[in-house]
Parts: sequence; structure tokens; C-alpha cells
Amino acid sequence: MNIFKNKTNKGFTIIELIVVIAIIAVLSAIVMTNVTAYQKKARNAQRLAEVKSYATAFEIAYENNGSYPIANPSFCCLGSGYPGGKCYGGSISECSGTNDILKQWIALPFDNYPVMIYGSDYRGYLYIGNTGKRIDIYWYLEGANQPCGIATYSYSNISNNYTWCAYSKSI
Repeated sequence: MNIFKNKTNKGFTIIELIVVIAIIAVLSAIVMTNVTAYQKKARNAQRLAEVKSYATAFEIAYENNGSYPIANPSFCCLGSGYPGGKCYGGSISECSGTNDILKQWIALPFDNYPVMIYGSDYRGYLYIGNTGKRIDIYWYLEGANQPCGIATYSYSNISNNYTWCAYSKSI
């Protein structure tokens, strides 16, 4: 009498387990790629909205004061809370006086997501305005050839991963 004759196999073979794990791994890779792309788009959309808020605040300041706020120093970062108080390559200070003027009209946004280009962190919005008659705001978007919103000019494909944008206005 064979005691193994009526025994049925219960469970999965090692091959079946490997196939299932491989399928799950492929699906996970597809999902993660899409999630990363959507995160970049969301950060870019946030940056564009923040730049538009700054541009609007500059226009309100101009209407109220007859000139744009003077940047002090002449190159400075809009917003506050940057690591070490520096943005745009880690060497530009925050615009304390300009920020004080602008926060009368908007909650000061700042770009807190690092944009690494050639080994330096270029997060933030660089403001150049030392005459009161012209404003220039510079920022980066993730990905080459991205639309820059209100920008008056841009340069795409910086480091093959970013788009440089600039908004300028003179009176």
C-alpha cells in the first residue's frame, strides 16, 4: 500500500513564486516612474504659481509706491527659509527689505525643493532690481524644454534636466 498515492500538493512551486515576484517588480517600476514624473510636474506648477504671485506683488508695490522695490543686495533671493539663508547656488542672500515690502500683499512663497545643477543647489527665485524701474526674476524648472509660464525668456536643456526661466519688466 502506497501512503503517498492520495496526497495532493498544496502550495506554489518556486518557479510560480519567482514569476509572480517578477510581475510585481515590473508593475512597481512602471508606477514609480509615473509617480516621479507627476511629482516633477507638480513642483513645476507650484514654482510657476509662486513666480506669478511675486510678479503680482511687485505690480502692487509699484502701484502703491511709484517704483519697484530696490533689491538689497542687488542680487537676492525672494522668500525666506532657505538653508543658511542662501539660495540660487548657495551664494545669494535673501532679500530682507524687498521681502518685507512684498509680504504686505502675499504670503512669501519659497522654493524648498533642491534643483541640482553642476553640483550646486539652485532652488529659489533670484531677484535683480537695483533701479526701481525694472524687475528681473530668475528660476529653474525640472526637465528640459518646460513651459515657463509668465517668463519673458527661457533657456532649455540646461544640464539636460532643467529649464532656466526669466521674467523681466521695465517701466
